[in-house]
Amino acid sequence: MASALSQFYTAWAVFRDLEDSLGMANAHASGAGIYHEIGQIDNALSNYQMALSRAEEADDDFMRARIMINMAYAYLENGDPERALVLLDDVKPIVVRLDNPLIDVYHLENLAEASFYLGDMDQARAFFVQSRAMAEDLGIGSLLSNIAFFMAQIEHQAGNIDAAFAEAEKGLVQAQKNDEPSRMRDLHGFLADLFEEKGQFESALFHLKQSRKFHDEIRSTEVEQLGKVLEAQMDLERKEQQIALLKRDQEINELQVQRESIWRNIALSGALMLLTIILGLTILLRAMSKSRKEAEDRSRGLLVVQAELERANQTKSNILAMTSHEVRTPLNGIMGMAQVLQRTAQSPEQIRLIETIMTSSEMLLVILNDILDMSKIEAGRLDMRADPVLVSGLMEGVEDLWRPKAEEKGLALKAQLAPSLQRALIVCDGGRVRQILSNLLSNAIKFSSTGAIYLRAETDDEILGRSAIVFSVKDNGIGIPAGHGKDLFEPFTQLESGATRKYGGTGLGLSICKKLVDLMDGQIGYESEPGKGTRFWFAIPLISDANQPDDAAESAPQPRAQAGPTESARSQQAPETGLFEGDAGESDKKRILIAEDNPTNQIVIREMLRGQGYALDFAENGAIALEKLKAMPFDLVLMDVNMPVMNGVEAVAEIRRLEKQAGAPPLPVIAITADAFEEDRARLLANGMDDYISKPIDRLSMLDMLRAIFAAHGAKEKGEVKTAIG
Repeated sequence: MASALSQFYTAWAVFRDLEDSLGMANAHASGAGIYHEIGQIDNALSNYQMALSRAEEADDDFMRARIMINMAYAYLENGDPERALVLLDDVKPIVVRLDNPLIDVYHLENLAEASFYLGDMDQARAFFVQSRAMAEDLGIGSLLSNIAFFMAQIEHQAGNIDAAFAEAEKGLVQAQKNDEPSRMRDLHGFLADLFEEKGQFESALFHLKQSRKFHDEIRSTEVEQLGKVLEAQMDLERKEQQIALLKRDQEINELQVQRESIWRNIALSGALMLLTIILGLTILLRAMSKSRKEAEDRSRGLLVVQAELERANQTKSNILAMTSHEVRTPLNGIMGMAQVLQRTAQSPEQIRLIETIMTSSEMLLVILNDILDMSKIEAGRLDMRADPVLVSGLMEGVEDLWRPKAEEKGLALKAQLAPSLQRALIVCDGGRVRQILSNLLSNAIKFSSTGAIYLRAETDDEILGRSAIVFSVKDNGIGIPAGHGKDLFEPFTQLESGATRKYGGTGLGLSICKKLVDLMDGQIGYESEPGKGTRFWFAIPLISDANQPDDAAESAPQPRAQAGPTESARSQQAPETGLFEGDAGESDKKRILIAEDNPTNQIVIREMLRGQGYALDFAENGAIALEKLKAMPFDLVLMDVNMPVMNGVEAVAEIRRLEKQAGAPPLPVIAITADAFEEDRARLLANGMDDYISKPIDRLSMLDMLRAIFAAHGAKEKGEVKTAIG
């Protein structure tokens, strides 16, 4: 896929230089198809639009029709059937004029899908029947499996269960013949639902497992393809930079040779008459002036190229940040509902399947965070904080976070803190130090099977040539073979080719650790012996908070951990507490308003809070939330940040204005956001939020936060009458 993308860029450049509109249309259409296949629909639509413009210039009806039909399919994939239908109606005169059976069948099949998604099932059925007959005549197997899948859904909605079974099984046979993993995944999932409706649970479970198998294979392929595409883009950028540098060096060498030649000629002509010397000097000055001008022109050109590369890198970082935000929303639904299911799971098989979902989701979240961290570091947009941090609190937080993971593998986790650091308050970015330690502990647990893992903090005056604090993680794992450590801190590096298959991971973790340590003016390294374990360490300057009294260490605030154990692991540590619905009178219940525009996230939050004694109400955006707050009193608001009409930040600003105007006590507002970085948290708190929860939501962390806020506000507002804000 990465190779195909590289070929697309090369082909487009060639056709551009030749001013071949039809060639550029083909190149853009091919690039759009590649982006479509890896799920980057916005990039696909952008390239389809450019391809359509070039096809218009070339006045090629066949290319125009093919591009418009593919664009319509992309809109269908992107959940916009209305725009797809408009495009299909626009291209219809061209399709009729071409009278090409291949164009006709794809146009008709897309019309059927658009009608289906718009709810016109009779029209969809008619179009699918026509397109099926044409696809059978043309022998297009991929269309036949797709049509069978949609016909099965139409029959199911019409209540024709037997017909739905027949269509689904027909489509599955065709998809197997075509070797279409995604279609086999969808059809197995649909058959699982049908068998479950009929009460045939063994058959339902078989098809569910088959659907999950194809889902995992597809997800693995998608992640691998995305990594290769990103790597190809980075390679292209590096090659462009290398070419620019080589050209500059070549030009400098030529200039140097030219200057040496001029001076040599002057030395040889020293015996000539004064007029000859003056003439030679005049020639020299003119040549130097010309060379200087050319050098200045080249420097300006290099600055322009550098600016373009920086803009491209910024665009890549923005795309990754947007991708992270968009992926966290559906991932929140997956992980949230899995946490809810854990509470009701009864059989060991159900528990095992749910834990598999949670583990896979957590792995995907780690990969997502690693890629986003690396992009922000490369773009120079990662800001380091300098806050007072209690070393003992930092160590305890990391130890508590990873002890359950270690114990799951039968490993002991032992933390050792030097006596001089027991009450030490240092200035550093505590969140990033925890991130580095978490990465090292994750690797230690991953590569160890027996024994203990040691987490240690101590002081040192030699490593950095000044006072430093050294953190280290030592394991008894497989160790690092000699000769494999020189590239260990480079991106996408694994110890061996089989490491990814056996142990998993992106190969970004240690690279991110090194870059974070470098940003803190520190050093990172390791000592290892194959078969006996590895000790990773990093040292950062020891900057004490001299303005804090000795007893301040005991009350120094510590930022919340950015991640926690899974629901199943935490539920074994302590039982849940709090009110359940029906345990208290209506007047004792806490009323919570949930401002969230995504229906899936509404269901997730509702199920997470079920049985906790809270009265819940929902608003689809900030404006509706304000109207509800004016109409009735609430105890707390869970506020999504990104919503249509009025976003969460705007809504909170209006809430605080109305409270100030009415002289009302501040209403607790907790932000819910897919922006999960420390700088995002600081921004939200500065805009009036009391705290924030990052997506995917950890259910127990959210419940703990609600109880703590209600306890704090309950003590503060005891005796006050609760009223609406308007």
